[in-house]
Amino acid sequence: MPWESQRRFHFPTYLWVWGRNDQNEPGEGAGVDVHNPILTDSVRRITFSITLALAVSLAARSAAASPQGSQKKDSAASGIVTNTGVAKVPPPLPDTATTLTFYENSDRTGATYSVQLQPPPLVYATRQVTTAEITSAGLYGKVSAVRIQCGTRASRAALFDIDWGEFSSGYMIQCLPNQTSDVNLVNVTNPRTLDNKINAAALVDHVRSPDGGTHSLPLSFPFKSVWLSSLKAQLPGSATVKDTWIWLDDFQNIHIQQFLQLDSKFCTARTASFEIRITLSTKGFAPVFTVIPVSQNVDGGFGDLWGCHSGMVSGLADGVKKIVAGLNQALPGFITGTDSNVYYFAPGGSTQDFDVFFWASCTPGPLQPNCQPN
Repeated sequence: MPWESQRRFHFPTYLWVWGRNDQNEPGEGAGVDVHNPILTDSVRRITFSITLALAVSLAARSAAASPQGSQKKDSAASGIVTNTGVAKVPPPLPDTATTLTFYENSDRTGATYSVQLQPPPLVYATRQVTTAEITSAGLYGKVSAVRIQCGTRASRAALFDIDWGEFSSGYMIQCLPNQTSDVNLVNVTNPRTLDNKINAAALVDHVRSPDGGTHSLPLSFPFKSVWLSSLKAQLPGSATVKDTWIWLDDFQNIHIQQFLQLDSKFCTARTASFEIRITLSTKGFAPVFTVIPVSQNVDGGFGDLWGCHSGMVSGLADGVKKIVAGLNQALPGFITGTDSNVYYFAPGGSTQDFDVFFWASCTPGPLQPNCQPN
């Protein structure tokens, strides 16, 4: 190969190329040290790069001078502009709080008491309003109206007659983002009159999904149906199902207290009971239900001297183990077609009436056939 095709070139200057952002500030420069020898092929590549950079720069100046270019600049200015001129998507506006207000009179006059709940980013927020708070505000046994005013999150308030517990009940009020809902308790008479009966509440600011909505499924009624079916299948034939109490302990736990009657040929019938707690968590963007036996009890009676009581206790323990195993298999089927890193419960008109809420990251349709509408 002739020597001329491999000879080295020397440029007399040091060449720099700069970019500018929308504030016309210079960005980082790219330089070529031409006093160091560069092979011909390298020169070709650098020449092409410089030519392309100059062409892009001229096109950008031309676009900025036109009305359309001005619109693009204004759009980029609302974001975060880097030295490369690329506008990043601005962060969402901060969430605003939800306000829950209790009124002495049905026309929302007289004494009042308000609480605010500010949601943190990406997750839900909860707050319990206790009877002690209502009492301190001079409103115990005097609340005739309630208003919930949503901030940027959809919210729900369960209005209770007593502090959160097994028998707490009353009324549920909720609102969509940036909207307000009111209830005149004087007009609430079914199933019972609630005027001057609301003395506590549980407030939740829901998690907001990418579609801007709030997603939930009813849970208390279908769960109780499955529970009763499981009892009949797993308990011994000598057990008769009596009262069943299922309620929310809080926004993550379901509490079950089951009463039974146990009988035997050689023993008198006696009352028995057991308790189970179900905790809701998340793993791998799916709901996880953890079933934990809490306690069990069998009353004494005739025949205990020859082992009736100990035998009934053992039989009940075996039945509870089977029930726990059955629940661990059945519970995941209550929430299907979801993909969420947040799951939680929220009470309705009582702690025995509740739904499950979640962060929905999929959109039903042909592009995501496994995503189901909720």
